[in-house]
Amino acid sequence: MAAANGFTATTPDTRFGDTTATCTNGMVRVQKFTAPGSGTLEISEIGAYVSDTDGVFKMAILLDDDDHSCPSATMVANSETPEMEPGFASIAKAAHTYDTKPEVTGGTVYWLGLYTGPGAQDISLLASGGTSGYVSASYSTWPTDTAWHSINALSGDYSLYAVYGTPEAGTTLPPHLLRTTNICFLSA
Repeated sequence: MAAANGFTATTPDTRFGDTTATCTNGMVRVQKFTAPGSGTLEISEIGAYVSDTDGVFKMAILLDDDDHSCPSATMVANSETPEMEPGFASIAKAAHTYDTKPEVTGGTVYWLGLYTGPGAQDISLLASGGTSGYVSASYSTWPTDTAWHSINALSGDYSLYAVYGTPEAGTTLPPHLLRTTNICFLSA
């Protein structure tokens, strides 16, 4: 696997991007991506390539507000990460793996987001090629719909990613194992 951003089938092992942007306290950086294929997809991991020696951040997957060309305040259920504190001085991967996997729908537009708390990070990006942006908010409450309407639009392509897979089919017993067995106990 090489560098990747957006929805990817495997975790990227190489930095995506050739420059950086600084994320300060209260800044929410987001990028618009379409989930691949169709049907339900499970997200097992979310991450970004950042440098961060003294800061914290959270990540989430947000629904699209197509009417305003920005994220909606509505998050994909279970997608918000706990606070992450990577603590490394050069650009490296910071990732969160989910115990309860969020689900997205293939062919649907979402926004991957990184919300910086106290401290600061540099996030890896390509200077052009994507649909991204940022807003400022009061950490740790994510922006409202109205706040997203004043997004600062950018054409940068951030190193934000989410690893997807198809949900495992439920395990069912074959019909012949579902039959009940009568057991008789004889007493002496």
